[in-house]
Amino acid sequence: MENNLSLTLDALASSGIVLSNEQKSAFTVSIPLKKAEAALKSLSLFGKIAASNGKDYFIAEGKGKAYYFDNKLVAETKFFYTQDCVKWLDLNPVDEETSKRCLTINTTMSGDPSQVYTVTEPAPKAEGAAEAAAEEGAEPAAEEAEEPAEVSFEYTELQRLQTMIQDIKKDSSIAPKGAYITTGDNDLILNKAFAGLEYPEKLESYVLAGESKTLADGLPGSWSLHYDSFSSTAVVRNLLWPGHAFYYSGETNSWGSLYFGAGMKNTEFIFMR
Repeated sequence: MENNLSLTLDALASSGIVLSNEQKSAFTVSIPLKKAEAALKSLSLFGKIAASNGKDYFIAEGKGKAYYFDNKLVAETKFFYTQDCVKWLDLNPVDEETSKRCLTINTTMSGDPSQVYTVTEPAPKAEGAAEAAAEEGAEPAAEEAEEPAEVSFEYTELQRLQTMIQDIKKDSSIAPKGAYITTGDNDLILNKAFAGLEYPEKLESYVLAGESKTLADGLPGSWSLHYDSFSSTAVVRNLLWPGHAFYYSGETNSWGSLYFGAGMKNTEFIFMR
């Protein structure tokens, strides 16, 4: 389901998720244009990653076909970023090693896409050289015997940005329970028969997309839910990712989410329990 940006912003304004009138007007034009240009089924605003120089990164998530493979949700998903709300640029995927190392960087984004970060690790031990020398009965040279204490890797801010987005998405892709179904071709599609939630005020009514367990089955206390019976609207906040919020409206049977934050996970949360 493609987020309705206007409905989502209205529902999440109380959570501090707001855009200026100029930004909203720009997105009304630029997002549909990028969707058509990239030939995507949907393109929605994912959120904003704050930068120290004020040039924040706005992120859009584009989706193609989604399906289950080996009991896991697989989606043709692309991410784009903009700093002027008009020109959307591609964010390239990163490999697993890059992702792991980028997650060790704990500084605020600079706002400069060309910014380079250095990650150092203990150097791997050279096992083969020492064993070969021992077999030949030779003593390794002093220079060869001394191994570097650590090795360095350089990553760009855009690689960090892609890693942040994937990490946030993994823990926050909320959907109303029963809103999506799997077809015989293993496609994950919107359930046209979904008539709404019976108990929108309960965490048991929401799941992470692609999973059968509800939010109530997750880490205790990691979700905060507020239900307004007057407007029939529930707002779920993710306490692991401060700045992420999801809404569900029983009145319009609509839902959506946005993340507006620094891209920093609340790693102290588990120790606060």
